[in-house]
Amino acid sequence: LSRIKEYTTCLEELQSWKKQYREELASIGKYTMGYKPETIRIGYEYSDDEHIANYLRGKIQIDKEDWSTVSMSFFCDINKNPDVMYKYISLRSTAKTVKNNELHDLVAEPSKFSLITQVDMSENVGEMINPMLEFAAEHNIELTGEIYGHERTNYYIDGKRHWIYSLYAPILHPEKYGENNANIVKKK
Repeated sequence: LSRIKEYTTCLEELQSWKKQYREELASIGKYTMGYKPETIRIGYEYSDDEHIANYLRGKIQIDKEDWSTVSMSFFCDINKNPDVMYKYISLRSTAKTVKNNELHDLVAEPSKFSLITQVDMSENVGEMINPMLEFAAEHNIELTGEIYGHERTNYYIDGKRHWIYSLYAPILHPEKYGENNANIVKKK
């Protein structure tokens, strides 16, 4: 009986994952407004490689139940250096994850009302963010200039790994939009 429960739970989780996966693929190139999840990362001054090395060395404390909130992430500021993306590992900010990592130099990425889309990951930051910037300009949506990317899922085509990232571009005057206008959608 316990094995049946275990297999039933596994099946339900797989079905849920499959539904979420299809929704993520279908949302590529669509735009909406909503809140960026609050996340944390360690340190300001680390290079991309140092962030990953710190993660692998266990410097970021992650409990088993937190693994689903760990993300390869990036940040860029189009006002300062639009062609540079800073890569790092982040995780969802909760009281527990902050407490577990309080001995480290934590950087909080607060929840901000944002323009949101899904994109295929590219090492060329412009390929990912320019369509979003064009959409914002077309719809007179003023952005702060910060853009955050969080890995959502990955998939394989011809044996090559591809990533889907959620992009969050905080909106300069969120009070102009409110929750009722959060359903702007455009397919690319």
